[in-house]
Amino acid sequence: MACTFGFALLYGSTAGSDWFWIDEILTAEQMGKGVGDLVWDRYNAGHSPLYFLLAKAWIHLIPGTQEATYPDEFLLRLPSIIAIGLAGGFLATCAWRNWGASSGLLFCVLWLLHPLLARYGTEARPYALMMLFLAIGFWANTRLVGRDHCYLRIRAGKPTWIASTAAPILLAATIPIGVIAAILMELSVLLYGYKKNPAGFWSVWKIRIVLVWPCIAAIVAIYAPAVAAKSVDFWTDKLVPISLRNIEIVLGQVLAGTLSPDSLGKAVLLAAPIFSVALVAIGLAKTKVTITSYMSTSLAIGYPIAIIALSFIKSLLVARYFLPSIPGVLLLTVAGFSGIRDRIIAYGMVVCLCISMSLASAQTRGRTTVEAEARFIGSLGSSSVTGMSTHNILKRGLNYYLPGKFGIKSSISDLNLPLDPANVPEGDVLWIFDWPWSTYKIDSADFAGMAIVCEFTVRRARIFAIGRSRNDFPEAIRDCATMAY
Repeated sequence: MACTFGFALLYGSTAGSDWFWIDEILTAEQMGKGVGDLVWDRYNAGHSPLYFLLAKAWIHLIPGTQEATYPDEFLLRLPSIIAIGLAGGFLATCAWRNWGASSGLLFCVLWLLHPLLARYGTEARPYALMMLFLAIGFWANTRLVGRDHCYLRIRAGKPTWIASTAAPILLAATIPIGVIAAILMELSVLLYGYKKNPAGFWSVWKIRIVLVWPCIAAIVAIYAPAVAAKSVDFWTDKLVPISLRNIEIVLGQVLAGTLSPDSLGKAVLLAAPIFSVALVAIGLAKTKVTITSYMSTSLAIGYPIAIIALSFIKSLLVARYFLPSIPGVLLLTVAGFSGIRDRIIAYGMVVCLCISMSLASAQTRGRTTVEAEARFIGSLGSSSVTGMSTHNILKRGLNYYLPGKFGIKSSISDLNLPLDPANVPEGDVLWIFDWPWSTYKIDSADFAGMAIVCEFTVRRARIFAIGRSRNDFPEAIRDCATMAY
């Protein structure tokens, strides 16, 4: 429970203050759809609808939110915060049973501090639910097999068997990358069981093979066509193509830091990967061969290898796609901590690791939102906004938040060049929104022939207002003559 309460206290207090970023906006947009439309939309996007249906049910359970077209940030993120905290609790129990109470407590601390869990485990996306099902399956398997190498634990009752059987199916059904984690965990359990008790292997696990494996295969068969169609022009191939540099970056993030700091100030972030790798290596060398070590190794090493191998077909080198490897890494880390005889050295390494993880977490929690841009437009007092954007995040974010937060009717589309003066609405302003990382860079030539053009810098965005007459501009920005091209 310490992990659950820790996540709730540490991240719940700020869950409502941060605006949704683009992926969370996609989640929020699903809350106003009917069940059928939601399922079809998510399937066509290559996503499982499971998380979104649960989120919709959660929102509709809360009084006053039944017609939640624009759900509250805190309410939509709260289930993820609880789920990721519970996941840490289940896994910490495994650490405690294998390596002692201090190792269980250490696991909770590392779980709370890991920057990827702090970022993606607390947002309104399926990742926390995926991690919860992974953790339940992991915990249930250790209960069934046990620390004493007995493959069948009679005292593990029916609920544990149900959890051990259902968790990998739900893990695979939550998100496509969950299929890989589910398969690796299943193989770990089955290989370990066969090694320890070959005589009783089939009699104990035949029902699992008959039930779990076909269900996972069916899930793959159902979603494979949609995932394949959606991945034809997947954004990762352009932004994070397969390369040694991108592999290095994502593995550094999994290890809670960086493997190649780009400045002296970030050099401290090297500490987390260095100490993580050292402790994981000690854990692999020192820990006894148990079901926990089997599953931890498969997730910590086997999962990244599988994702990197798939990236040669379609790039998956995005940190959040490596989340299932983190439980294995952290469990082997605490195994290494428990295996060091000199406790001063052990605690010194852990303190350095925690400090580096805290610094990395503070740097990676920020999300790319449209808060500043939306507040700027909202402060002008307009009832409607018509415009174009150079970036999809800007477009989706403003079209969501301007009506949701400010009651402004928003019609912002993708930038269409060349700009035609006839596109400037009569008696109104045409807005152009540009971000520095947009593919197209706007310059003054794009506004040739326009009547009046004003440029504003809002945080990192360049916002252009184009009108036929100065009287068409909101009163607050009519004195922009010095900014005109």
